[in-house]
Amino acid sequence: MKSRHRSLLITFIVVITISLMQIHVYAASQQRKNGQFNGLTLDVARRYYQLDTIKSFISQVAQNHGQFIQLHLSDAQSFAIENETVGQTLANATQTNGVWRNNTTHQAFYSKTQVADLVTFAKQKHVTLIPEVDTPAHINGMVKTMRANHQTQQVDQLTYNNKSYGREFHLNTASTTFVKRLDTEVAQSFIGQQNMRFHLGGDEFTDQTGVNKPYIAYLNALAKNVRSLGFIP
Repeated sequence: MKSRHRSLLITFIVVITISLMQIHVYAASQQRKNGQFNGLTLDVARRYYQLDTIKSFISQVAQNHGQFIQLHLSDAQSFAIENETVGQTLANATQTNGVWRNNTTHQAFYSKTQVADLVTFAKQKHVTLIPEVDTPAHINGMVKTMRANHQTQQVDQLTYNNKSYGREFHLNTASTTFVKRLDTEVAQSFIGQQNMRFHLGGDEFTDQTGVNKPYIAYLNALAKNVRSLGFIP
C-alpha cells in the first residue's frame, strides 16, 4: 500500500512539474509573439554596480524571460563609462579592486573592456544590453568629467546653465555634432547584439510646454545617428 501511495505521489509530482514547465514555455512564447520587450534599468550613474552584480541581474532577467538590461550611464552625478570624447580614459584613471576611478573627479566608471565582457555575457544569456546617454539635460556628471580633462572652453561653448536643471547642451549644430560623436563612441561598445537599442534620454530639457522645434530637431538628429549604426533609438 505504501509503495502504491509513493508511486502515485511521484506520478503526481511529475505531472505537476511538466504542467508548470509547459505554462512557463507558453508564457515565454506568448511574450515573444506579442512583441513585448521587457527588462530592467540599472542606474549606474548614481550607483556603481560591480560587474558580477550586473551579471547576476542579467541572469535573473534571462531566467524570467526578459529581453534587456538598460544601463543609465550618465546623469547629474556621474558619467560612468570610458570615453575619449569627454576625456575619461584609463590614462587618467586608477583601478582598485577591479573598479576604475577618474583621478580628478573620483567618479567610478566602466572601461570599454569591462563593457565588452558584460556584452559577451549578456549575448550568452540572450539579453540585450542597452546604453543610455542622457542629453541635452542631466549632463552635470559629463561636464565635470570634461572640465577635469581641461575641456572647460568646449563646455562653455556647448552648454549653458538652466536654473531648474543645471547644465544643458545648447540645441544647436555644434552641440548636436558633439553629442553624435559621444553617442557613436559609446555605441561601439554595444554593437554586435540582437535587438540593439540606444536610449537617448531627453528628459527635463526645458520649462517650455509648447512646441519646441530645436529640441525635436536635436533628438531627431541623434536618433538618425544611432539608427545609422544599427540601433533602434
